[in-house]
Amino acid sequence: MESAKRPAGAKLVIAVVALAILTFLGILSETSLNIAYSTLMREFAVSASVVQWLTTGYLLLLSVAIPVSPFMVRRFATKALFVVAVAIFTLGTLIGAFAVNFPMLLAARLVMALGTGISLPLITNIILEKAPLERRGTMLGIVSLVTCAAPAIGPVFGGLVMEWLNWHWIFYTMLPFLVISLVLGMATVPEIRHAGGSKGAGA
Repeated sequence: MESAKRPAGAKLVIAVVALAILTFLGILSETSLNIAYSTLMREFAVSASVVQWLTTGYLLLLSVAIPVSPFMVRRFATKALFVVAVAIFTLGTLIGAFAVNFPMLLAARLVMALGTGISLPLITNIILEKAPLERRGTMLGIVSLVTCAAPAIGPVFGGLVMEWLNWHWIFYTMLPFLVISLVLGMATVPEIRHAGGSKGAGA
């Protein structure tokens, strides 16, 4: 029973990294796109108060998605939720990459917020359920590192993209990392099912 609760350390770390990539991209997209606001205002002919909804709308939906996500964690297997989170975030990224007007770009941001909102509680749940007690601090430290580093890197990343390319590439460059996250997560994210969840719950 003890060994069942202590999966291979490397596999757990990779699972946490896979989810951390998704969380990192969600926060990175928020702070990097801020650099493009003046360009977006000119391109889409919108005011500063309107373009700010790319951040406000993202944060509002994120604040709704995060409290709802623990309910989904209790109802559905973690690997299924991980795949759904990556799929939703990827869909939002693609919509943003090919956005031709402001409503389309705003819709992309809202979809991305939903994917991020699922991944944030999921990564914490996996750590608390599967990590040995003596390793939880390290695992949670990875989460903290992601949430602290992404806002700092975002403006630099956004500035470089706007200097050499255009704002669409803020979304394009995320796609390879989403593929990496999906591949790593599919191989390592543990199945966790709680009492009252789906039928056929495993141990």
